[in-house]
Amino acid sequence: MTGWTGLRSPATRTALALGALGVLAATAPFFLLTSSYDLDVAHQALYMAGLCASWAFLAGIAGQVSFAHVALGGIAGYASAIWMRDLPDAAGGLPVALLVGVLATTLVGAALGALLLRLQTVYLSLFTLAFAEIVTLVIVSESELTGGRATLQVTALGGDALDHYYILLVALAFILACIYWIIRSPLGLCLKSMREDAESAAAMSVNIVRLKVAVFVISSFFVGVIAALYFHTGNRISPDQLDLSIMALVVAAAVIGGMDSPLAAALSAVLSIFLLELLRELTLQDAAWWLAVAVLVLVFLFAAWQVVRRARGTDREGLKIVGINVGGGLLLVLGLGALGRGATAIDAIACGLVLGGVWLLVQARRRGGGRSSLGRLSGWAAAAAVAFAAAGALFVQGALTIEVGVWRYAIFGLILALTVRFASNGLLQPALERLSGRHAEFSRQFEAQRDTRDDAEATR
Repeated sequence: MTGWTGLRSPATRTALALGALGVLAATAPFFLLTSSYDLDVAHQALYMAGLCASWAFLAGIAGQVSFAHVALGGIAGYASAIWMRDLPDAAGGLPVALLVGVLATTLVGAALGALLLRLQTVYLSLFTLAFAEIVTLVIVSESELTGGRATLQVTALGGDALDHYYILLVALAFILACIYWIIRSPLGLCLKSMREDAESAAAMSVNIVRLKVAVFVISSFFVGVIAALYFHTGNRISPDQLDLSIMALVVAAAVIGGMDSPLAAALSAVLSIFLLELLRELTLQDAAWWLAVAVLVLVFLFAAWQVVRRARGTDREGLKIVGINVGGGLLLVLGLGALGRGATAIDAIACGLVLGGVWLLVQARRRGGGRSSLGRLSGWAAAAAVAFAAAGALFVQGALTIEVGVWRYAIFGLILALTVRFASNGLLQPALERLSGRHAEFSRQFEAQRDTRDDAEATR
């Protein structure tokens, strides 16, 4: 019993979860990333994960929103590449060049922190956005030194793609370990207090000036480490790799994962890169369309279950309307999916499903489903499912042509918009908290504080 209680503790569950993630990442090249293309995608994903983790530390933990991370990474890459090109015989060789790249990024981060001491929120973001654009313009204009818009060759670290994967994986683990060590230290507490209320933190003897400079220096150091290794495990660097769209992807991935959790932001970055690559090659034809319909049905049923679960206190007639809406939407999805397949042998069944779904939705409207909030919610869920299925049917029949690869960023943007609207803490951060048991611990603390407050009010 004691051993089971120990396994249920948040610290033990966190250690087990981190161990499982570490084993998965270390063994992924042997059963998931089996091709050189997959390793190249993983190489980019680990770089983005390092940027997202450091950005979540700066923006989510310290409250300093910056758009200069990708530009700072470019400074690390160009500084180390130019050092190796112009000083190939310098003592130390490539390790010294990597150190030069990290040092250059750290010094620029310190200068940024000193310049931005009095800037807050929107002005801070705009300044760093302008800084990122200035860095790109300087690199392009100083073509004699940087190569301009052309690709600058970079001296690569030894080893193959698998070795480079493990180098970036170790660097990412180092960054995350340092970040969480800082978060759990007194410095992390000061950073959170600055994020919540800088004036109150200053009144409690927190040196806001030094803290802002320190957090920019630390964050820039992390960016320099992952960027210098990333560009030197490839063989080139160009201004296109510093585009603001990449910075937008970093911010979006961090928000989707959870800004308050650098680990969730890093995992979100990895999943986002692989999702975008998957959408680039995805074709919705025949069996693939049926797979999409199956996923849609599962999502639709889950949404309907959530509606019914929240329907406590609703009368029987209201629940019946919800059931009719759910059934009608499900029949229409299956029927339109069958028609989309285009097989004449099941056309009659498909038409029957469509007609049955329409009849059920009409019955829901006649019973007054549009007058209750629950009825309207389930009706809109059914309508959304039907619209998706109809578009899919038209696509497979050839009446509608969709290239998913072209729309992959729009799909990613839709995920971001839904996350901001319905999951303010991100999608992965709550899951990690539940997995580690932190969610239950926070809930117990909240309930204890509420009970204490209630007892105090009752005493009064």
